[in-house]
This record gives sequence, structure tokens and C-alpha cells, in this order.
Amino acid sequence: MIKSLTVTNHLEETLSIELRFPEQSGFLIYGIDGLGPSKAEINKTDVANLDGSFYNSSRVTPRNIVLSLVFFEMPTIEETRLKSYKYFPIKKRVKLEIETDKRIGVVYGYIESNEPVIFSKQEGTTISIVCPEAYFYEKDDALNIFGSLDPVFEFPFSNESLTEKLLNFGDLILETTKNIYYEGDASVGLTFYIHATGSASGLEIEKITTGQTISINSTILATIVGSDIVAGDDIIISTVVGDKYAVLIRSGIEYNIRNAIGKYPDWFRLERGDNLFNYTAISGITNLQFTVLNKVAYEGV
Repeated sequence: MIKSLTVTNHLEETLSIELRFPEQSGFLIYGIDGLGPSKAEINKTDVANLDGSFYNSSRVTPRNIVLSLVFFEMPTIEETRLKSYKYFPIKKRVKLEIETDKRIGVVYGYIESNEPVIFSKQEGTTISIVCPEAYFYEKDDALNIFGSLDPVFEFPFSNESLTEKLLNFGDLILETTKNIYYEGDASVGLTFYIHATGSASGLEIEKITTGQTISINSTILATIVGSDIVAGDDIIISTVVGDKYAVLIRSGIEYNIRNAIGKYPDWFRLERGDNLFNYTAISGITNLQFTVLNKVAYEGV
């Protein structure tokens, strides 16, 4: 069941419309279209003297959300109508959050139209929002850390030195293999964050479930940044469609290392269910700390 709709306009001003308490916002939602899966576009080729056709490709079309709202007196109908212009400004980008009993779906769109009915006993408006993205996304990105912390600190304790670091609160346990369980409806890319606490060489990331790999060529990397991986380096690799990149940050300077991962790397995607990853290195594997971020995409709320 849908509980609320929250809109954030281009000025970061936010309006929350709760379905159960419309008097709090001044708007009663009596209809929302476009919350289910978007329509798929199937491309095919017809061949003479052949029944049917050949499948070529498919894509999901952009989403169009249409809101039907009734105005409450807040304190007057006219002021509520003007409020709708404020939070749903024509041609501006807005953020929509749809909260249900099970999830919160977030999508960005542009206001195509805001058509109020003024000369009516029950005033309201119909708002059309065109969303270039076909999917809703979970409000927060999913975080996966390759490793765990084993707590070792116990009471009572004693600290025999005021200058040396004698207390150990926990031990970091290295994990080079991790399963990422993905609950989204549509596949998504990932962003790998690799922090080096020491030197390393020959880094390779593998998606075991598909056999795909991304590896960093140490020779090419050295020609770009001056050396192989050293302490303090941060490597970021994104496999997100439309935002694929590989960079290394050293001493505050960002280097494009896209060439160091090969001409045709395997751009990993998360599929629904289990996704098993593993990373290896020729040397210095214990000096690498891995974190993975990904969005969770839903076909509808």
C-alpha cells in the first residue's frame, strides 16, 4: 500500500503528501499513474517468406508519472494552488520519493505540465512528470565491505603507556571473496572503492558467477601515474551504464586509468540473487581494502 509521496523541487524545498492525512499538506491524492513497470520497446526485423520476425534488441522506455490532486484550504484554495506551482515548477527537475509498506522508491523527473482546474466546485490539478530513468531506485545505496571487524576489547582494561598505542579495539579480518545478494528487479552496475595501505601489484577483480574479470595492468598504470599501487592510493572503478570510469587518486590528484584496465574490460552487472566476487593480486593483497556500492533498481513500487 502506498503511504506517501514526497517531492523535492530544484531549490531543495520539500513537500510530503501523506495519503491518510491530506489536510496536513493541503493536497489529496486521488490518482497516480505510472508507478508500475514502464513499457518495453521490442526491436525486431521482418523477413520475406518467413513467418514471424527476428528479435534484435529491447529497451525500457522512459517513465511518465501523472498525479491527480485535489486542493484543500491551506488556509485558502488559492494558496494551495500556488503551492503546487512552487513544488511542481514547469520544466524543472524534481525528485520524487514514493513510500509503500515494503519500500521507498526514488525517481527524478521533469515537470511537463501542471494543469489546475480553477472554475470548479472541487478544485485540483493534474501534473505530468517525465522521468528519463525507467526505474525507481532504493533511497540509499547498498554498501558491501570485503572484510569484517573482530572485536577484542574487553573490560576491565589497563593502559600502561600514555605515548604508545597499546589498546586494541578490534582486528580487521581480510575477505577476498564476498557474495553480494541483490534484491532489485533490474540489473545495475557497481562502484568499487579500493584503498591501499601499502604497495600492491597485479590487481584483478573477478565475478565468479559469470567468469568476468577486470584487471589493472601494472606496466600501463606506472606510465600513467609514475609507479604501481602505493600506500595511500585510492582506486575507484565504476561499471554503471552511462557512467563507466576508472580513476586513481594519489596525493589529492586524480588520474584517469581507464587505459590500464584494458580496451574491452568486463563491466560487471548485479543480477537478482547471488553475485559472487573475488579479488586477487600478484603482491600486496593484504594491503588492499575493498568496498562496493550499488544502487537497487525497481521496475515499479
